[in-house]
Amino acid sequence: MTLTFPVARTLGRIAEHHATVLGVPMCIAIFGREGQLLCFARMDCSLPASAEIATGKAYTAAALRMATHELGRLAQPGQP
Repeated sequence: MTLTFPVARTLGRIAEHHATVLGVPMCIAIFGREGQLLCFARMDCSLPASAEIATGKAYTAAALRMATHELGRLAQPGQP
């Protein structure tokens, strides 16, 4: 399934809502399967480093075609 811009925008709005509920301003980056940025948002008062972290994390997940939680598990010591 190809992720379209309208779907990416909706996912970004959902992520923004959850960040607001949590009270944590953040940057939200959504990349397509081929590693192209589809949607990016930077909430007011998010940390300056958040933009780079969000885009890097989302790109890596898209390029490797793995969820970020799975990449985090594999990045632990002793994992491949």
